[in-house]
Amino acid sequence: MCKLVKATDLPVSKVMEFRQKFLSVEEQSINGSRGLHHYEKYEEWLWLVKECEKPDNTLLGVQASNYFAVRKSDDAVVGCIELRHTLNEALAVIGGHIGFSVVPEERRKGYATEMLKQMLAVAKEASIDKKAEKAAKEADLIEAYKQSK
Repeated sequence: MCKLVKATDLPVSKVMEFRQKFLSVEEQSINGSRGLHHYEKYEEWLWLVKECEKPDNTLLGVQASNYFAVRKSDDAVVGCIELRHTLNEALAVIGGHIGFSVVPEERRKGYATEMLKQMLAVAKEASIDKKAEKAAKEADLIEAYKQSK
């Protein structure tokens, strides 16, 4: 269905095309994108993503890893997802460990469930799977968690 690709490994054209799909339907945010909707310049957004990957970053205050979901059949970018390795006070209230979005025209096709399933495997490797399980429950996608075991 789709595979997760590190945000830093996706070509600039694919990232900006993904961004435009949200802006063209006047969506105000792209959850799980590290604020991509705010950046007209790819290089500025990429710098932020790289900084937030560092465990001791002062920008976000927590380590975050960003990925894009790429459909296997045609390499189209269908979503994005972010794993926050720890939480600060703000993220504990709103946001949690996992944030994600699916492009408007690809919603309700199972991509979010697949993205979460794969992200839970990444979280398990990073030894934060119990926290990610809680995030999955909160997102009402616990079935994806069960399938990832």
